[in-house]
Amino acid sequence: MVNYSGGNAKGLTASAELIDMAGTVAWSKSATVDSSEDSVLTPIHLEFPATLTPVHFIRLKLVRGDSVISENFYLRGTEENDFRANPHST
Repeated sequence: MVNYSGGNAKGLTASAELIDMAGTVAWSKSATVDSSEDSVLTPIHLEFPATLTPVHFIRLKLVRGDSVISENFYLRGTEENDFRANPHST
């Protein structure tokens, strides 16, 4: 989590989900964080279960109460640059 110009923020919730190719959440974790301006934090360390599909998604979200501050969605393969298990790749 990077906060370069958002001011100090207390009581945020950071969450991470690993989602397999079937759309099932294979792993998730959340943490309450306080973020100081001009800071970098790692509130959650991703853990990749052995049963996770070779190509999967990572969703990261930061919320304050009911308001989403940031949400990022990534495609990841267990082998670098190998996304062949993605049915939409060429």
